[in-house]
Amino acid sequence: KRGQEYQDLKMALATRIWEQACRLYPQIKDRVEYFNMATPITTKCNIGAPCGEIYGLDHNMARFQADMLIQLRPETPVPNLYLTGQDVSTCGFAGALYGGLFSACAVLNRNVFSDAINLQKMLAKNK
Repeated sequence: KRGQEYQDLKMALATRIWEQACRLYPQIKDRVEYFNMATPITTKCNIGAPCGEIYGLDHNMARFQADMLIQLRPETPVPNLYLTGQDVSTCGFAGALYGGLFSACAVLNRNVFSDAINLQKMLAKNK
C-alpha cells in the first residue's frame, strides 16, 4: 500500500539493525526464522488507531497511580510466562528498556541493575 520505496527503506533499516545485533551477538546470526520490521505507520494501519504510533496500556492518570504501579510486574500467574516492555514500567522507549531490565531481574532472580552498575565500575577501573 505504501509503495516499494517505503518497503525498501523499511527493510534496509531492519537489515542494519539485525546486522548490528549479529555483530554484538554473533551466536544469533543463524537462528532467525522470521524477519520483519514494523514502523509507527505499520502500527497505525494494523490497529486502526487514528493517531497511530502507540499501543499497550492507556497512558492516562490512572495508570500512574500507586496501586496500579504496584500491579505492573513482569511475573504472571502462568508459570514461566513473563511480561516485558513499556507496560511493565512506564511509557515509551526508555520505559520499554526499563521493562526489559525488570523482566531480566524476574527471570534471573537477581538484581541486574546492580550487575550493570558494578560492570560499569569495573570497566571504568580497567581503563
